[in-house]
Amino acid sequence: MKGKGKHSQTTWNLADFQLLAQTMKSVKDKNLHNQNGLLLANAHLKDEFLCVTLVNPVLLKALWQKMRNKSFVKAGSDGVYRLTNQSFTFATFGFLLKSAGGGSDYHHSGKSKHVFPTTYREAFYAIMKSEHQITYGRLFSDFDLVMEAVLNVPNFCATVGQFHADFHGGLMIAAQNHYRLAGLVSYEAMFIMVQTDRL
Repeated sequence: MKGKGKHSQTTWNLADFQLLAQTMKSVKDKNLHNQNGLLLANAHLKDEFLCVTLVNPVLLKALWQKMRNKSFVKAGSDGVYRLTNQSFTFATFGFLLKSAGGGSDYHHSGKSKHVFPTTYREAFYAIMKSEHQITYGRLFSDFDLVMEAVLNVPNFCATVGQFHADFHGGLMIAAQNHYRLAGLVSYEAMFIMVQTDRL
């Protein structure tokens, strides 16, 4: 669907996003952190770089629990769907998780019978006006705040040791700026696409 196919013919206006921000339940309400459903994380509506971020706290907790090395997180992001002819994009942020696997779907390496497939698990979502470095930067910053609010993980960005994505210019610049202290040695080597495996 990305860049091809039929997009919604509906025209989205600023008022639509203002209404969403006013009426949607917010992750700022800690009483909702055990709710299995989307909550509003933040709404950036005051300039041309519109970005509305969303999170399911139950899903986020479940994925974080599966993270084996919480001090060296492998994260990723991508603008996955063009939603309308106005170029609104649905983007995701998530984790690359390894799980013990095997069977016909995976090839064993050498003589080892143990394989550890890596899958990209979406943990955070955004509706963005464009795939600009500013909108992606807002997505990353909002996720940092959500990690602290929901999971009591301060300064999440410092735990990111690898960041995976495609080579979209806005996304790469935002990731380089936001995760500058995350120990990324070669952005070119780490910006690769991985297959999405949704829960």
